Amino acid sequence: MHFKLKKTPTDEVLRITYHRYRNYCNKILKKLKNTYEKQELQKTSKNTKSTWQTIKKITSSGKVKTKSDALLRVEATEDKSVESVNNFFSSIGKQLAQEITKNRSDNFVPSKPPPFVPTSFVLLNTSEDEVELIIRNLKSESATGWDNISPKLLKMCKDIIVPPITKICNLALDTGTFPDVFKRSLIHPIHKGGDMDSVNNYRPISVLPALSKILEKILNNRLMKFLEHNNLLSSSQFGFRRGRSTEDAINSLVDHVVSKVDMKKKCLSIFLDLKKAFDTVHIPSLLIKMERIGIRAPPLEIFKNYLTSRVQQVKIGSHVSSDAPVTFGIPQGSILGPSLFLIYINDICQIDVKKGRTYCFADDTALVFHGETWEEAYFLAEKGLQKVAHWLDSNLLSLNMEKTKYLAFSIRNNTGPLTNLPLKLHKCNELQRTTCDCPEVSRVDQIKYLGVVIDDKLRWKAHVDMTTSRVRKMIWVFRRLRGIADLKILNMLYYALCYSLINYCISVWGGCCKTFIIQLERAQRSVLKVMTSKPFRYPTNLLYSTCKVLTVRQIFIYHTIVNHHLIVPYDKTLFVSARRNYKICNVPPTRTSYIQKQHYFLAPFLYNKLNAVVKFYSMTYTKCKKALLDHLLTLNYIETESLILTCT
Repeated sequence: MHFKLKKTPTDEVLRITYHRYRNYCNKILKKLKNTYEKQELQKTSKNTKSTWQTIKKITSSGKVKTKSDALLRVEATEDKSVESVNNFFSSIGKQLAQEITKNRSDNFVPSKPPPFVPTSFVLLNTSEDEVELIIRNLKSESATGWDNISPKLLKMCKDIIVPPITKICNLALDTGTFPDVFKRSLIHPIHKGGDMDSVNNYRPISVLPALSKILEKILNNRLMKFLEHNNLLSSSQFGFRRGRSTEDAINSLVDHVVSKVDMKKKCLSIFLDLKKAFDTVHIPSLLIKMERIGIRAPPLEIFKNYLTSRVQQVKIGSHVSSDAPVTFGIPQGSILGPSLFLIYINDICQIDVKKGRTYCFADDTALVFHGETWEEAYFLAEKGLQKVAHWLDSNLLSLNMEKTKYLAFSIRNNTGPLTNLPLKLHKCNELQRTTCDCPEVSRVDQIKYLGVVIDDKLRWKAHVDMTTSRVRKMIWVFRRLRGIADLKILNMLYYALCYSLINYCISVWGGCCKTFIIQLERAQRSVLKVMTSKPFRYPTNLLYSTCKVLTVRQIFIYHTIVNHHLIVPYDKTLFVSARRNYKICNVPPTRTSYIQKQHYFLAPFLYNKLNAVVKFYSMTYTKCKKALLDHLLTLNYIETESLILTCT
């Protein structure tokens, strides 16, 4: 009928008949498709993992893996290309180190090693129970190394293989020998961004044998316990540590900036970017640092053996390169690698910079300086940056000046730097600094640090706009599934796709002004209305009470208080006085209402204010969360906003 209509478009009877049959056919197909998809979801309702796989299949939202096939064209043939990529990854650390040593001045003096710690690290043997627990916690779907032994296979055979694996691990710990077959990496290049034909734009992820992960996990558990128990890692280092997160790192940085700005100090922050940080770790220097903090022979021998005599292959598609020796760096994708990197970079947090602080999350480093005037702040920042750059040179780490930026914080435009003062990384004599051509650090209005967009006014509009855009992109998923999925699955989707976006580091930016937050709340309401098939003008209060979810502002209050509850020490004497015993935390005095929109002020203020009503101070963490959640669900929009507005 379609082809007939194309031949005789003037036939009205045929047109009407065709349209009726077409619409009827499409309606039947759509109904059958919805029935089939609903049945598929019902089949997997008792298995969350299978449910997610079905949802991804229905919505065609499975993660698209970025292929590295473009690297097969860097040389004349594919085999030569794979070898070239392998040579690049295995030698990049050595090349960058040679560039640093070549550019050093004749009077270069290396930075001092970390202070000697008398406490010694003891490496105890493992047990079959520990090995079995590690095998059970391995990710079943992880990629296999060169030996093609999957974690899933180890789990299936754990009752048989646990005793011999335990013996192998104990022999390695006793003799200080990490087996050579465990030190062979299979490199998968992962595209980071930019030109896909450039090897520089790929991150080499090491896929190690599953058996290697067991021994690494045993070593890592003991190493991190030793480092944390003896407080050997800086309090300014937040990466790869239990109980610390990106939110803690950003909150600490922003609280420090806010406190200085409120005191009329001029404050700026330099955000450093390191080139190939993991790949350029100098192994002899790392071993010296480990020895000085208490990891000495014989335990040091197994770490030395783990880091030396490593080989790697690169796999792109079905093409695998030959083995190449690795003399620099720590394997990315390993279990032990991040902990060793923390030891290597830990000294950067100990550098004595005048009126400055260092905040690190692994290699993501921010330097914060303050002064009485902008001239003083810039002078101190240049001095501090020079010290940090000297430490990096001593440790053969390279600073990427193109991606290193700085923010000059101020409440208003007229309180910021009136002129565009240059901030340079000086490598010249002090007498030449007025005319030198040393590399300059670029100033920006906002920067993305650990997934949060920080702006120079700390208004958080840019981050809220980014989050709003990402939440609105999820609407089509709910529109696609609302007709076939039940409310339980839709709720799971909401918390996984939308709540996780809103909740990320919300205690940092969630106190911003209402005109910014309302945009994100409208995006949240759009998702909820589509999810529950409510009309466009459905009342807001009814929407939230029906879905039993918190508003964006309530999520901020909830998350801020429960996090603060963890760090507030419990003191029984606070309940001796019957009057004002709800004032648990000391609220810092502030000079401006601008500061009262930041976590620095809001965390203790809201804790005291809500504790007067809910009385959660004496509760456990779990009970505090439940009591606070129940209370917030009873508040309407105006009552929630009043918690924030009354403090201004």
